[in-house]
Parts: sequence; structure tokens; C-alpha cells
Amino acid sequence: RFFMDKGDADAFCAKQGGKNLQVNATTLDDVFFTLVKKQAKLGSFLTGVAGASNPEATYLLVCGDAIRDVPADWQEKHSTGDVPLYRIASLAFQRPEGLELPLFLNKKDALDSFTRLQESKKMSGQPLEEKNPEIQVTSIFDIVKLFEIGGFEGRALEFYPSVGNIEEARSMMG
Repeated sequence: RFFMDKGDADAFCAKQGGKNLQVNATTLDDVFFTLVKKQAKLGSFLTGVAGASNPEATYLLVCGDAIRDVPADWQEKHSTGDVPLYRIASLAFQRPEGLELPLFLNKKDALDSFTRLQESKKMSGQPLEEKNPEIQVTSIFDIVKLFEIGGFEGRALEFYPSVGNIEEARSMMG
């Protein structure tokens, strides 16, 4: 299992009782095509989690509490092991290469980012967006398909993990 949040991984391990389980950090690009989707062959050249894993095992992405915020029809359209991603339609950041469209692992982080941007705009005298922004829900599997197709939108999308997850991963990865 690959958990999107360390707290969910720790809780899973605690529920397993006496089993010798360990929580480690990795990146989605290390495990997605090799272990989750099984679209790349494992070889001795691989390092990291993918290189040390059993190619015969079944691996799942686990989204934890993020699933509670998705609309009911999302679960009907997406398979087990897919992870919801949240995007606010009017939220984009300027970067040298063009716009960056952030994708968040949970709804709260998306709304918090929108609120911070609104506060920044207010302080600089820029016009504000609507108070209740449109929240779009997609999934990791859908976004990977979009990346494979290419085009502007695929290049502009960027995953935004929570600050807590970034700090946890940094401490675990050294």
C-alpha cells in the first residue's frame, strides 16, 4: 500500500498489531508505472522502493480521509486504488514557463490555498475572486492519462502535497 498521508500509514500499521511493518517515504514517479500500474518492467537498474519490491505483489494507492470529500458519483466512476485530487477552477499561479494549475490531495488544502491567494490579492489591491470557488475533483489516474497525452493543460498541472506531508517526507528521506 502506498498512502498519500503518513498519518494514514501509521494508523494502518498500528491496526495490524504484532506484524513487523515499517513506514517509508517515496515518490509517485518511483512506484506508479512500475508497481501500481505494472506498465514498466522491474530490472536490476531500478533503485528506491520500486527496485526493492516484489514485482508479483499487488500495490494500491490509499487516499485515506480525502475520499470523504468527493461527490458520490466520483466513487462510482473511479476504481479502488485511485486517489481524488482537488482543483479550484480559478486558482492558478504564474511561473516563467506559463501558468501553473495546482492539484491538491485534499479539499481543505485547496481551499486554504485559495484563501491565502485572496488575502494576498486584497493586501495588494488586486480584484478578488468569488467567495465560494468552484472545486473540481479529478484523480491521479485521470491526471496521469492527461500527462501521457501531453498538451498545455498536462504541462501546467502541478501536484501540491500538504506542508505536513512534505516535512514528514523530508525527515524520512534524509
